[in-house]
Amino acid sequence: MTEKKRIRWNWVRSGYCCMCGECCNKHNFLDAPSWRDNTDIQLDKEGYCRWFDRDTRLCLIQKTKPLSCVRFPSHPTDIASFPNCTFKFDKIYESENDDK
Repeated sequence: MTEKKRIRWNWVRSGYCCMCGECCNKHNFLDAPSWRDNTDIQLDKEGYCRWFDRDTRLCLIQKTKPLSCVRFPSHPTDIASFPNCTFKFDKIYESENDDK
């Protein structure tokens, strides 16, 4: 009997950070699935990550920021409500039977 190949897909991120700051604001990142249970985030009194400098639009702990920040966004739904974000996602199809 011939085994059927199963097809699955993954999202591959491309692009760059345009420093819009949308993901550093609690009102935005709490809606993103990747952020919901993030305990690494510390907010200032206006609701931004305390390490986000709104004047320079830079992360003040860029070299040591939490892994969740480094990996963000990891899925298209993470940035669905971020109109200025320049990251993009492509769907890549793979066969589960392919050799790796």
